Amino acid sequence: MTTRRSETGQIVIVLVVFCAAMAVLAAALLQVGEGTDQRARADTAADAAALAGAKAIGDQVTNLLKVVPFDLNHIGDLLGHTLGYNAAAQFAQENGTSLTDFRTALGSGNPTSPLSPTITLKVRATVRTNDKTSSGPIRQIGGVQSISTSAAELKIELLGAGIGAIGSGGGPMPGVPLGDPYPPGQCTWYVAGRLMSAGYSALVQSSTWGNAGDWPGNIPPTFNRDATPVAGDVATWFSGTIPPYGHVAIVDQVAGGRILVEDYNYIAPLTYGRHWMNGADVFINFPGLTGNAGGLPGDPLPPPTLHPKVDIHLIQTSRF
Repeated sequence: MTTRRSETGQIVIVLVVFCAAMAVLAAALLQVGEGTDQRARADTAADAAALAGAKAIGDQVTNLLKVVPFDLNHIGDLLGHTLGYNAAAQFAQENGTSLTDFRTALGSGNPTSPLSPTITLKVRATVRTNDKTSSGPIRQIGGVQSISTSAAELKIELLGAGIGAIGSGGGPMPGVPLGDPYPPGQCTWYVAGRLMSAGYSALVQSSTWGNAGDWPGNIPPTFNRDATPVAGDVATWFSGTIPPYGHVAIVDQVAGGRILVEDYNYIAPLTYGRHWMNGADVFINFPGLTGNAGGLPGDPLPPPTLHPKVDIHLIQTSRF
């Protein structure tokens, strides 16, 4: 009888130990499951926050691009706006997390360059889950919160509408004659052609003024330079202001310190545009040159509009 009782006691002890081990294992598995679920929710929330922030900034940029006047030089200023942060925070909250960090940056390309019609913006969002995994054998005190970071890239292609070359078949603008020595479709080609039409053919065809940013130093000094624009001036920007080659345009109107210009290869590649700018580096006066080539005096052209094409997608955080 003593032997049987001993065996029974041993079996009970084994069962107790086994049950305890299974309870610990079950608790551990439960916590692992909770942790995996939290991590998944954090990843999802971070993705949603990054995409939402990028979309909010993109919507603001595209809306402003449709408004005249709006200068491309100030697109970078929109990155610090709270609109993107607020959208990211809202989506993080809707996914059971809190936004702990939100950053923006200009991506590759130069939105102010006439040769770069694509604006690239980047957004990075970091979120933290609001609840914690339950305490237990694995984490004895408190539990932990999951943290996740995601990044998104926003690309805006500036597709011009109503700013194409005027004339049947997409030909050259009126007033851009044959014999222009500059590459067709460039800003220098357009302004040189306008000068030729205004009676400066011999001067233009016998001279090499170089890239747009070099014009102030190469145009004969007999033509007045000024910092104050008037309609008909040739507005010039150095390469440091509008990289990589500078820019030239014809001043059409002056209002409130801003200038309405006609040019090529700025709003969109190899394309005519009429838009507002905040000024230029140097204004050069050619007597007889007038603005508003596309219409009668006092009959302004319809302002150009932009219909941007937007693409938003997630990227590796290492690319931010």
